[in-house]
Amino acid sequence: MGFPLSDVLTESDLVEEFTCKICFNLVEYTHCSYTQCSHVFCEACLSDWQEHKSNDLDAAAEAAMNGSSPPAARCPTCNASLTAADATISSLKTTVPLAWRLLGRVKCRCPLHGSGCAWQGDYSEVNAHLTNSQSHLAGQDYSANAAQANAEALKDQGNAKFQAHAYREAIQLYSKAISAAPGVAAYYGNRGAAWLMVGAA
Repeated sequence: MGFPLSDVLTESDLVEEFTCKICFNLVEYTHCSYTQCSHVFCEACLSDWQEHKSNDLDAAAEAAMNGSSPPAARCPTCNASLTAADATISSLKTTVPLAWRLLGRVKCRCPLHGSGCAWQGDYSEVNAHLTNSQSHLAGQDYSANAAQANAEALKDQGNAKFQAHAYREAIQLYSKAISAAPGVAAYYGNRGAAWLMVGAA
């Protein structure tokens, strides 16, 4: 659910430290989890991973038959125990601010570069770039034949933010998709769903 490695320009040795071992993308910048065993994951990926492991009925049944408690979720990288109650999972931003700032400085290109956008910049600036008409496509309006393709690409970026539980960023991207192709009802529905999640959060 993170940022596609194919759009990352920084050398791979540094980027490897910030690659989510669940989705195999660059970890989601604004929602990045750090484990006590010093690994980083997209917050949504790790949450889904833990939920999947806690709902493993075969493991729970085996533990019940053996008279033991069900196994805790394990780190996908090193197999260490991961339990939120033990405070083994925290935000990278608050736990290791220097690492979080380094993540933000990873160089990348616009994920919509296939639409003609030549922007390159810091990972921390991608969302601001996508929602800024002057920066994205160098201030040019979408051409009539490319508007739908750009809107779909923006919707896809919004969907990735939605899956990562970054609902406000998803709203911005869906709004940008609407401005590129206002006749597509799905964009309004997606934005509405994100607004509902903001209210639910």
